[in-house]
Amino acid sequence: MLKAILGIDVAKLKLDVALMIDSKVLMKEFTNNIKGFKLLQGWLASLHIEQVHACLEATGIYGEAVTEFLYERGHRVSVVNPSQIKHFAMSELKRNKTDKSDARTIATFCLKMDPSAWQPLPPEAKHLQALTGREEPSGSCPSAEPAERRPDDRESQK
Repeated sequence: MLKAILGIDVAKLKLDVALMIDSKVLMKEFTNNIKGFKLLQGWLASLHIEQVHACLEATGIYGEAVTEFLYERGHRVSVVNPSQIKHFAMSELKRNKTDKSDARTIATFCLKMDPSAWQPLPPEAKHLQALTGREEPSGSCPSAEPAERRPDDRESQK
């Protein structure tokens, strides 16, 4: 089986992807919704690719659904700090900054750096995130809350 690398540049409404197989790079665009994810899976199947190592930047909620979709279908998925991709691109002297070139840069990063695989949160943690509306726990320190949400100490002493 060929080693296939899929770099994904995620935006709110679309996914630009760069698929690296052997020495070829195939570029394609999909909508960032379940219909687009299914078309992506179909495209991979039409190329006889059963599994890819997909890589995307950790840029918030827009990449969560495609990450879970690919993971649930047996693909290896890596979610990488955008700073790593930026510095990698600088080290490769990349000057173009388009969605397509970003997807290709992400795929090249994935091929050369082989980032670790993403693991989904346990259902309990996802439930807590949904309840709190937070993506990351802020810690147990009360000062982690913004000042406007903390009670004024002077008023609580009255």
